[in-house]
Amino acid sequence: MRLFTFANFLTFLRLFLAPVIAVLIFNGLWNWAFLCFLLAATTDFLDGFLARLFKEESRWGAFWDPIADKLFLLTCFGVLSFVSLNIPLWFLCLLFFREILILGGSFFLLIYQKRSRIQPLIWGKLNTFFQILFLGGLFVDKFYHFFPRVSQQYAIIFLTFFSIFSFLKYLQRGLEMYFYKK
Repeated sequence: MRLFTFANFLTFLRLFLAPVIAVLIFNGLWNWAFLCFLLAATTDFLDGFLARLFKEESRWGAFWDPIADKLFLLTCFGVLSFVSLNIPLWFLCLLFFREILILGGSFFLLIYQKRSRIQPLIWGKLNTFFQILFLGGLFVDKFYHFFPRVSQQYAIIFLTFFSIFSFLKYLQRGLEMYFYKK
C-alpha cells in the first residue's frame, strides 16, 4: 500500500482547505475563500478518478476521502450558515446527523463485518455534487446577487429531500450488507 500518491495528496489538501475556507470567510476574504472552495471541490472530483486511473487506490485514501468530503462540506455549510447566508440551522443539523450516521454505519460494518472497504453509492456522489453546486451558487451570489432567496429556499428543500433519500439508500445498503453478508 502506497500512502504517498497524488490522489491521497488531493484528499489531504481537501482536509487542509476546509478550516482555511472557514478562516477566510470569517475574516471577510470572500475571493480567497471562493478560490479555496473551488480548489477543494476540484480535489473532491479528481482524487478518486486519478487513484483509479493510475491504479493507486489505497486503504488510506478509501478511509480518508469520505471523511475529507464530509469535513469540507460541513465546514462550508456551517460557516456560511453562521455568517447568515440563508442556510437554516435545521438543515445544518440534518446534514451533520446524516453524515455522522453514514460514517458510523460504515465504521460499524468495517469493524463487525470485517469488510475491507465500503463502496460509495451513486446517490451519495450525486448528493455531494448537488451540495457543492449549491455552495458554489452561494459564493457566486455573494459577488453577483443572482441567486434569489426564494430559489435558495427551493434548493434547500431539494437538498433536504435528496439528502434524506441518499441516506435511506445507504441505510438500505448497510442493512443488506449486515444481514445478508453481501
